[in-house]
Amino acid sequence: MYEQTNAWVLPDGKYGAFEINETDVSIITYRAALNHAYQKLSLSPEKPTDLLELSGHDPFRSPLAFNEIIYSLPMLTILTDKDERVLPFEVIPIINIPEFGDKSAEKVCVDLRIRSQNDKEKLAEVKKLTNLKGFTDGAMLVGGFKGTKVQEAKPLIRNKLLVTGDAVMYSEPKRKSCLDQCACSRSFGLGTHLPWDEQFLVESLSDSTLYMAFYTIAHILQGDDMSTKSDIPVLLLNKMKQEFNYWYPFDLHVSGKDLIQNHLTFCIYNLTALLPEHHLPRGFRCNGHLTLNSEKISKSTGNFRTIRQAMEEFSSNATRFSLADAGDGMDDANFVLKQQMLQY
Repeated sequence: MYEQTNAWVLPDGKYGAFEINETDVSIITYRAALNHAYQKLSLSPEKPTDLLELSGHDPFRSPLAFNEIIYSLPMLTILTDKDERVLPFEVIPIINIPEFGDKSAEKVCVDLRIRSQNDKEKLAEVKKLTNLKGFTDGAMLVGGFKGTKVQEAKPLIRNKLLVTGDAVMYSEPKRKSCLDQCACSRSFGLGTHLPWDEQFLVESLSDSTLYMAFYTIAHILQGDDMSTKSDIPVLLLNKMKQEFNYWYPFDLHVSGKDLIQNHLTFCIYNLTALLPEHHLPRGFRCNGHLTLNSEKISKSTGNFRTIRQAMEEFSSNATRFSLADAGDGMDDANFVLKQQMLQY
């Protein structure tokens, strides 16, 4: 990982040096190595090759790091009789945040008077604040991207590491075994009736992944107003079918990152079960959330702006440009009112 200054390890944990390919070796657990092997990130397919067994006590270094040793830092899982293995450590400035300086975590911990790792709520606040401010306002202090904004440097660093072979795309596969027992229907509420039993409705989450298909025929079925007729002529049904076949499959469905584990997962499962292959979705794109002045948008705290308010304050074009410039991808975008006032 770029910018990694230390490693968190379980002192008594069992680790190993596993062959990834002909030239690279990763220090990971056997479970992680097994997951690598099933993703073609192992010298032997589906069978990890362990060259050396290690424990959390063993010091190690990275060939890409300028520090001779990658330091291990104390965690709540480290026992008091093992503290001699925790090596001394000095914070290495990597990112400058105007509000917090070069050592943001250290400053915020001091400001919040955090005494130990038992201050879990305050530490969570530190992590959230420094991560957000670091991404939206921070600038790189070291490396080939020195002086570049963090949000601009992040994709560049990622691409560089992948191109040079110093990083691999890795995601840990997880079984969705709970989906086998998920109910497919409900007995009350609004929604679509099951075709084979009118007394039940399609389970709400499943129903919500199919309603987009109705968009393709709604204007034909209802016109400008709700239809008062229940009988649909054959010619109209054929036209509806023609419209659906024209618009489906959808090329891209855009949704928030918080819906990956529910709505989008169900969408893939349900459409695969109900539609033929040529009607299956071609792509999904997830985006982060929008923050205002580096804080979560919330009506309860008063930290929010409606689109209408933003357009009245800055004009529609300025609002569009600012939203486009606020951020992209899975990271949260940040709309800064003070910055807009200065610019527009």
